[in-house]
Amino acid sequence: MDPNALRGNYPHSQSCVCLNAGTRCHLIILPLSRLVPDLMAVLTHTMDVGALTPFLWGFEEREKLMEFYERVSGARLHAAYVRPGGVAFDLPHGLLNDIFHWATQFSSRVDEIEQVVTGNRIWKQRTVGIGKVTAQEALDYSFSGVMLRGSGIKWDLRKVAPYDKYDEVRILAPELSCVCLSLSCLGRVRCSHRQERRLL
Repeated sequence: MDPNALRGNYPHSQSCVCLNAGTRCHLIILPLSRLVPDLMAVLTHTMDVGALTPFLWGFEEREKLMEFYERVSGARLHAAYVRPGGVAFDLPHGLLNDIFHWATQFSSRVDEIEQVVTGNRIWKQRTVGIGKVTAQEALDYSFSGVMLRGSGIKWDLRKVAPYDKYDEVRILAPELSCVCLSLSCLGRVRCSHRQERRLL
């Protein structure tokens, strides 16, 4: 979870946009902040098993996300955007349109990455049946995120223990439909790809 996400649950502060507007801005930016580390995890995994091209494609998408961060907060990696009571600033003019245009093409980029990687026999040899984790093992080791869903357990913190007004907002809970039963590296990567698509 984004550490900034926990800070939005405190009473309103005078240095913030009003709570309702701030919450809406936060609910727009937070999925993008989730996507950055997820994208990098999948891409560095593909690079580790021998595929360099998908990493370069995905890094380009990551840079676009970092640009959104920079526009909204002035920082790229440590965006101190979420503040107690809301967010530091309103969204800049034109940002929502740019995010929409980026989101409409992003799923096709994920398709390209998945097509190059999943059909590769070397990648399959290095992921199919490797790193199997059963549901019980995932619970015993207190796994979360893709590691938990990749072991066949349906879990979405926003539904189980809502924070940041997620209990008041209708969300599609993409993670709940991203459960994989292969229990291996292959399943976790596929789960991540599905989650990246549905997050938008």
